[in-house]
Amino acid sequence: MNIDKFPLVKYPVLVIYGYVNNLMQGRSNSSQWESLCKLFSSIGSHTAN
Repeated sequence: MNIDKFPLVKYPVLVIYGYVNNLMQGRSNSSQWESLCKLFSSIGSHTAN
């Protein structure tokens, strides 16, 4: 399955994956938000290119 064919699904999945990944690593809420911000910025730079 090529997730790039489903842009409306792609970004929420990435956000949820990043959030769950942080939970699995046992990080604090502040670290989770920081990671989500980094994830959003990386998504923004990816779509801009």
